[in-house]
Amino acid sequence: MWIGSALVLIFILYLIDKHNRWRQALKLVIGLVLLCIVTVGGFWGWQKYQDYRQEKEERAEAAAQEARMLACIDRLKQIPVPNDAANADVPADIQRACEASPDATTFLYVSLSQPLPPTTGWVPDPPKAKPQPKPKPESRPNCDAVPCSDWAAVTYEYGSEIQGDDCFETGSWQALCKKIAVLNRGDRVQILSEKTRSSDGTDIYKVKFQQWTGWTRASELSPDSGEGK
Repeated sequence: MWIGSALVLIFILYLIDKHNRWRQALKLVIGLVLLCIVTVGGFWGWQKYQDYRQEKEERAEAAAQEARMLACIDRLKQIPVPNDAANADVPADIQRACEASPDATTFLYVSLSQPLPPTTGWVPDPPKAKPQPKPKPESRPNCDAVPCSDWAAVTYEYGSEIQGDDCFETGSWQALCKKIAVLNRGDRVQILSEKTRSSDGTDIYKVKFQQWTGWTRASELSPDSGEGK
């Protein structure tokens, strides 16, 4: 192959020399080299421009989302705080409310005031009941093979969300992670795993709600001993 190419090159050089066309040949070679440089440079520049546009759009989207979050937090912090508010000094609750709905305009504080039972003096001790034998602990079923029997209710006032496990990894952006389903306060979910600590330090459960399965925060659930739906 190399010999054939060399022979063709020698023949072309022979024809150029025979007809004294060295100047025209040099111009042709220079033109081809410049054309190759312009073509490669144009393609490389186009690729860089496309990468720049995509990065600029992602930065603009992230900045807009962050601006909505900050505006929501500032808006909710201006709501008067009740004197008996339980979480008035916990700005993380306001931030989580804005993560769930950046356009939120209200924030309900939890009240510390709870009615105390009346005291009527001395109350006789009730008779002690006979101790009942403790039932043998049952082994927990394999939640990946059979349905579990543990249930919980959503008690967080702003509801909860079923999300993918990548939403709880360190460095994940909540606004861009996969949200599988939205849960309202009072919804009952089936617990499919033990409490798990994610890499970002959040305690989470794997749950099932109707036909949706994913992960949610343990702090937004409370045990529910009712019969499963």
